[in-house]
Amino acid sequence: MLHYFERLEREIDFSREYFKLEEMLLLEKYSRQIYGTITINRWIEDHFRDWKKRDNYTSFSEVRIQIGFPTEEDNGEYVLRKNVGMEDYFLFSELIINILWDLQEFDMSSAMRDGSKHLIKTIIANVEKSGFEIREVDNDYLIVEKNAVAVEVADLVPKLADVIIEYNHYLLRGDMTRKQELLKKIADALEPKRATLNTINKSATEDFFWMVNKMNVRHNNCDHTDPKNFFTEFANLSSIEKEKWYDRIYDQSLMLFVLLEYQSRNRDIQAFKHLTAK
Repeated sequence: MLHYFERLEREIDFSREYFKLEEMLLLEKYSRQIYGTITINRWIEDHFRDWKKRDNYTSFSEVRIQIGFPTEEDNGEYVLRKNVGMEDYFLFSELIINILWDLQEFDMSSAMRDGSKHLIKTIIANVEKSGFEIREVDNDYLIVEKNAVAVEVADLVPKLADVIIEYNHYLLRGDMTRKQELLKKIADALEPKRATLNTINKSATEDFFWMVNKMNVRHNNCDHTDPKNFFTEFANLSSIEKEKWYDRIYDQSLMLFVLLEYQSRNRDIQAFKHLTAK
């Protein structure tokens, strides 16, 4: 017999979930002291120019159009986008979450504040059901794949946290250029620790640095006009196969950071064991 909450589990229909968000944004109305009622979408529009991340956009509707979620009306009814997939839903959700969290300092009725919280909770529930989570990266809220090891390493290496977390962003799937940039930063951060890593696990360390030096991370190994760095075997791989190797390099880097932390913990443990042995 299924538990009550197990019965609620279902495959996510992102078009349906998007429509629910728009209902909360566009249709649910809240009272205000003057001018009758207001929707969350209208409230965002009213405060949009106070948003520090608005860049050169001057209205919320302009941003919505830019990312493919315009608010069109036909005979007084909104005509919403159809066939919304996961990436589309995440893109729209990131926009809403960042705006609401960044503008929360501005006046909002308690009822609307509760409505905004419910909207965000709905987004979070769908994100988590999809195997992702919302993380703060460089003062932005991004939807990234859940990766317990990545979160642990981000906590261990605060200076590299944004890079570690960003690599798991859903929009980076297929973005080899950005992944290469992030992997290079990770490799550069591990380089000064290479000698120490060799004493912990020489094989894992050598494998990592061989990959970053031969798989188009630190050098242009796909340029046949550069015979010194050209690596035929990697250059001839498909884009999908290359990305799989990039993801392996990333996982290998996380393991090396964990090994460094283990060595530090082990040192403390051995010191404490030595004290108790006296």
